[in-house]
Amino acid sequence: MNEPAFVDIQQVSGKRRWYKDSYQDENAYNTICTAKARLLMMHPFWGFLGLNLVLVEAPSEHIDTLATDGYHIFYSATFVNQLSTDEATFGVAHEIYHCIFGHTGGYGKVQRMDETWDADLWNKACDYVINYDLVSAGIGNAPIKNGKRLLSR
Repeated sequence: MNEPAFVDIQQVSGKRRWYKDSYQDENAYNTICTAKARLLMMHPFWGFLGLNLVLVEAPSEHIDTLATDGYHIFYSATFVNQLSTDEATFGVAHEIYHCIFGHTGGYGKVQRMDETWDADLWNKACDYVINYDLVSAGIGNAPIKNGKRLLSR
């Protein structure tokens, strides 16, 4: 078992970097690894782009689904353990999409924050486009609960 990851995504981005995967729940970790491997085999473009993203399990009180800062995929084990393989694959591809299109706003990315910036609206718009593209490409299934896509915040 690896060292536990106690992560607040707002504090981590650009401040701490993990260089190897960090997890406590082996089942959730294996689900995410399977999703990454599945992307590599079935959708090599997406799979290759996700190879360098480090997986970090985060407490569910900080991250309720999946998140990225451009270097890591942070995930809630509670959430991941409820996903099918198709849904986990979709979730990993969703986070990869945020990274490759610079939605994370990290070092070297376009900084969009100012007093008029609505980060929540920006994220919802990005999620809408990402989910549409992934569904169109046939990459897994979007996780849905009570009629709501879980990766649209």
